[in-house]
This record gives sequence, structure tokens and C-alpha cells, in this order.
Amino acid sequence: MIRLLLLAALLATPALAWAPTQPDLALLREVTCKHETRGETIPNAALGSGGEIGRCQIKPLSAVRYGGQSANTELVLIQLLVALVLRPEPIAEEILRYCAARIKIPTAFKIAACYNGGPNATRLLPGSDRYLYAKQIAADYAAARLKQRAPEKKNNE
Repeated sequence: MIRLLLLAALLATPALAWAPTQPDLALLREVTCKHETRGETIPNAALGSGGEIGRCQIKPLSAVRYGGQSANTELVLIQLLVALVLRPEPIAEEILRYCAARIKIPTAFKIAACYNGGPNATRLLPGSDRYLYAKQIAADYAAARLKQRAPEKKNNE
């Protein structure tokens, strides 16, 4: 009898309740950008070994692709580079949004792997730098979500 009640309860639950929800991209962006420049004394002026710029460590070509404007003149390119230093968050969030849209079941892990390796990167190999990066971002994101939900639980009690 108990099994029948459990089965009935499971069947009555909407399918969306079982589907994983897409990560909060604004929070994932904050976690990613913080991770990218951890330990830097001036995160906004950070330069990566692969040519990445700013707090979110975005390559200029990625900024052109996701920044919504073509860098067809030197002035536009300079404006884009300044944006990478002063306000990289909109571009970072656009990259994360693009990655999330490409993935069938977007998780923080998969979106972080795409952000780090680019949308055309090959599959993740366990133990690779990209795999470890995505794993760390996913763990940091989960911790940030728990921290974010803690005040909600206190208010409900």
C-alpha cells in the first residue's frame, strides 16, 4: 500500500520538478570571474598567459564575438579592450548564456567547461586542466547557491 502511495505521489509530481534547473547565470558569472583572478592584487588589470584580459579573463577575440559589436576600427577595438578591464561582466555573462544555450542539460560544470575552453572545445577528459577548472567552478557555484539560500531558510522559519 505504501508503495502505491509513493508511486501515485511520484506520478502526480510535474515532470519539470524532476528536470535540473539551469544555473543562475549571474551567480555563475560572479563565481567564474572571482575564480579567474583569485590572488591578483588588481583583478581588473589582470593579464592571462593566453592573452586574457580583466577580472573575467576574456580574450579580446571572444569579446569581439560576444560583445555585440565588430572591432572594425581601432577606436571600437580600444573601447572593447577598455570594457574588458572596466566592466567585463556583461561580456562574460553573454559567453555563459551562449554556452548554456548550446548544452542540452546545462549544468554549472558544463557551462564552466565551455567558458574555459570555448564553445568548440573537444570533450572533457577527467583529470585535464579544463576538467579540473570546471569541477572547481561547479563546486564554488554550489557553495555560493547554498550560501544564497541560507538567508531564505531563516526567513521561512
